[in-house]
Amino acid sequence: MKLFTKVTAGLLITGLLITGCSLLGNNSTDNVSVQQTAVANTVVALQTALAASTPAEAAPTATPEMIATATLAATTAPVATTLAAPTATSQPSYIITRVEDITAPDNTVYQPGESFTKTWRITNGGIASWTANFKLVFVSGDQMSATSVLLGRTVAPNQTIDISVNLVAPQSEGTYQGNFMVQTDAGKNFGLGANGTSPFWVKIIVQKFFQVSSASVIASPTSYSGACPGSVSLSASLTSTAAGTVTYYFVTSTGNSNTYTNVFTAAGTVTTAAIAWPVTGPDPLVVHIYVDSPNHQDFGAITIPVTCTP
Repeated sequence: MKLFTKVTAGLLITGLLITGCSLLGNNSTDNVSVQQTAVANTVVALQTALAASTPAEAAPTATPEMIATATLAATTAPVATTLAAPTATSQPSYIITRVEDITAPDNTVYQPGESFTKTWRITNGGIASWTANFKLVFVSGDQMSATSVLLGRTVAPNQTIDISVNLVAPQSEGTYQGNFMVQTDAGKNFGLGANGTSPFWVKIIVQKFFQVSSASVIASPTSYSGACPGSVSLSASLTSTAAGTVTYYFVTSTGNSNTYTNVFTAAGTVTTAAIAWPVTGPDPLVVHIYVDSPNHQDFGAITIPVTCTP
């Protein structure tokens, strides 16, 4: 700015001196032309100096707001976050992951006091083996004469074993359930579920249903000696589980009898009316009884020795 002022002042002074000299000198046409040229040159020089001395427009100076904006733009890029890997849930040492009913599935019907065997197929779902000293134990519900049963062999993880227990149905009709688990040789019980704390079970229905549970032949005499042909007396001893009607007939080595009926008013044992059966001899007479209803079952035979006399 100071340089601009100095240049401008010098040019003005120069122009004034030229003009003054012309005024004092000769006013001829040549002098006037020279003066005009000098003035023009002075103006041009003044304009050139003015342009050279004018400072160029400075670039904008960075402000705090611009710096803050640039900083914000640089820090808004997404930042990758590293997440910790989930911790794996530990598998129990002892647990059963699968149970199959091999015998006596749920709601099997048994008669009061009937003996039966329950068998399960169980899978070792833990990380430790079961030893031969592990055992099946009753834990709750209806025991049905159950006792502890040793596994008897080692069961590695993911292997299965069939284990059985002998049971007896209760005497009263109804639905019964016994709950069981496996017990380690240290006395710790384990079973099903996420933590191995749930038992597996046997579930039965006890119901009286009509059938002949036993039947036998009664012969009189038990051996025959006499004239042939002759006869013997045959009757049956029948035992039923409930009230109902039994139909039966005798099967012998010389043919079958007619069909007979006996009505039971309650469970129990009866001896039927006797019939006469011919003896032709001399071969022994073999007799057994067939219950046609309700069992459709043949029961054991007896042999009657025969001796024919003149």
